[in-house]
Amino acid sequence: MDWQSPFRNELFRRRFRGEAFALRAYFYQRLLTEYGGIGSDGNLLGVPIVTTPLGIDDNWEIPRSTFRLLLIR
Repeated sequence: MDWQSPFRNELFRRRFRGEAFALRAYFYQRLLTEYGGIGSDGNLLGVPIVTTPLGIDDNWEIPRSTFRLLLIR
C-alpha cells in the first residue's frame, strides 16, 4: 500500500478522530471527578458540555449540565 494512498489517509483520519473522542471523554470524566457533586437541590452536578468553539463575544457563563445516576440492580 502506498503511503500516500487515499485509503490509508482515511484510516488515519478515522483513527485520530476516535482518539480525539476518547481523550475528550477521559478529560470530561476527570472534570466530573474533581468538580462534580450534589447541588443544593439534590441533583448531581455535571460540567458544561461545549461542542463548538467559543469566541470572544460569546457568553462564557454556560450552565452546568445535569445527569441522572442510574442504578442497575
